[in-house]
Amino acid sequence: MLNKPSFYEESILYSEGFELIAGIDEVGRGTIAGPVLVAAIIFPKNFNSEWVHLINDSKKLSQNKRDEIFYNIQKSNINYKTGLSTPEEIDQNGIVKATNKAVTRALEKLNPKPDFLLLDGGLNPNININKKIIIKGDNISISIAAASIVAKVTRDKLMEKFDQSIHGYKFAKHKGYLTKLHKERLQELGPSNIHRKSFYPVTEFFK
Repeated sequence: MLNKPSFYEESILYSEGFELIAGIDEVGRGTIAGPVLVAAIIFPKNFNSEWVHLINDSKKLSQNKRDEIFYNIQKSNINYKTGLSTPEEIDQNGIVKATNKAVTRALEKLNPKPDFLLLDGGLNPNININKKIIIKGDNISISIAAASIVAKVTRDKLMEKFDQSIHGYKFAKHKGYLTKLHKERLQELGPSNIHRKSFYPVTEFFK
C-alpha cells in the first residue's frame, strides 16, 4: 500500500484509453449542521508540478496546507466543480441519496465532461459514466485526494459565512461537526435553520 496518494489509478485508465478522469470526494456527511458538499476534479493527462506531490487526504493536512494546495489548483486552472445538498434535502432523502445527488450536481457543472469517475468509498451516483469506487480513495488516488481538499476548503468557507449570519453556534470553529462546544451551543440555543432535523441529537428537539 502506498503511503501517499499517486496517479497510479489514473495511469492505468489512461493506458486503457480514457482521457478525462474525475476524482470525486465529499465533506460534511457526518456533520449535524450545514450541507454535504462534493467536489469533482479532472487533472490534465500526465500532469506534473512540484505542488502536486503535497496532495494528501484532506484530513491529514493542516488548514494552511489545504489552502495552499487549493490555491495552486485554482492558479493552475485545473478543471473542478462542486455540488451540494442542503440540510432540508438531507432530511427529506437521507444522507446517502443526498450525497449522491451532490455528486451529480458537481458533475453536471464540469466542462468538458469526464469519461471515467474515480469515487471515494460510499459514493455511487446513478449516472451513465464509467466508474470505479475506491475504499479510502483519498489515500490512494491524487485526483480523489485533491477533490477531498477542494470539498473541505469550500465547505469550511461556507460554514464560516453561516457563522457571520447565524450567531451563537460558532460554526466557524466546528464547521457543523458535533464537538463539545457545538453540543453546548445547540442545547442552549436549540436548532438553527441549517441543522439537520433527522440527525441526533437535533432529533431530540422535535419529539
